[in-house]
Amino acid sequence: MAVIFDNNIDEIAIRHVIWLAALEDEWGLLELGCRYATGQSMPKNPDIAMQYWHRAFSKNGSFSKYAAANIADFYLRGVCVAQHSNEAMNWLKIAAELGHPESQYNYGLAFIDGIDAEQNHTKGIEWLNLAAKAGVPEAVAVLQKLGSI
Repeated sequence: MAVIFDNNIDEIAIRHVIWLAALEDEWGLLELGCRYATGQSMPKNPDIAMQYWHRAFSKNGSFSKYAAANIADFYLRGVCVAQHSNEAMNWLKIAAELGHPESQYNYGLAFIDGIDAEQNHTKGIEWLNLAAKAGVPEAVAVLQKLGSI
């Protein structure tokens, strides 16, 4: 009985997510994109995931940073788009500026290592500090190794 109940809950949840996305709700668009990206309760389709994330980002709301981070990840890994590190860095910067902690961490590392950005330890440490303050443990570890904590 519990398995049937659990399956029913998932079916209800995905119906609600689809409904929210149809209403252009930012969270619904982001979540439906994630479902298409992972194949969870939807057929796996990275192209459709990217479309939903772009629509979510265009809402300029509180979930835009997550959409930008997901788009950056797809460009970085070359999922459904040509692998393009400059485009990935553009989206990573947007996500970091919007306050996405993991993007702040990765953007900081890009400055430290000079990956698709000028090597700038000062800027890198600034971004890593933001990520560390937001609770990213890897940022704390890197800052400790750099002697900045």
